[in-house]
Amino acid sequence: MDHHQIKHHSTPTYQPQTAKSKEPDSSSSFSLFQGNPLTKFLLIVIIVLSVMLFLSHTDQNDLKKENALLSTQNQGLQKLMHDKDTLITEKEKTITGLEKEKLDMLSILDDEKKSRNIAERETQLTKLSIEDAQLQVQSSDLETQQRQQELSLEKQKNEELNVLITSMKNNTEVLKQRVTDLNEQLNQCILSS
Repeated sequence: MDHHQIKHHSTPTYQPQTAKSKEPDSSSSFSLFQGNPLTKFLLIVIIVLSVMLFLSHTDQNDLKKENALLSTQNQGLQKLMHDKDTLITEKEKTITGLEKEKLDMLSILDDEKKSRNIAERETQLTKLSIEDAQLQVQSSDLETQQRQQELSLEKQKNEELNVLITSMKNNTEVLKQRVTDLNEQLNQCILSS
């Protein structure tokens, strides 16, 4: 009986104390926030700065992703140019072989000028000359196309990098100006208060 009565008396005496202790804290803090415009202004400034920093961090992440994508594309283009260089080298080897064959044919023609197959050999030489000219034209076209693509890709890469750099500079300047404006407003508010 005594123990039951002690528990019964201790419980209600503990609960009202916690309730009474909580009510003044919440009401006083609420009234302090409502009644102090400087605190409210500082809270708004902190929220705005946090949002601005978050947006700036998001923009920087996007720029990093775009830069990584451009780097990947650049690697692919370098591989493509390497493959074209290999193809041009193979064409040059073929042209060199044809030129050697042409020289051999000329040597044979010089040795057999009086033979009956001079006309046939001249025809073969003409055919080889035509093939040689065609291969040289193809090689020249490949070199021209490769140079044009290199210039176009370099120009595009430079333009994209310039746009990214300009965007990052603009974002940085805007953030600096916003922070400066907010600091001035905060100083004016503190001085006026």
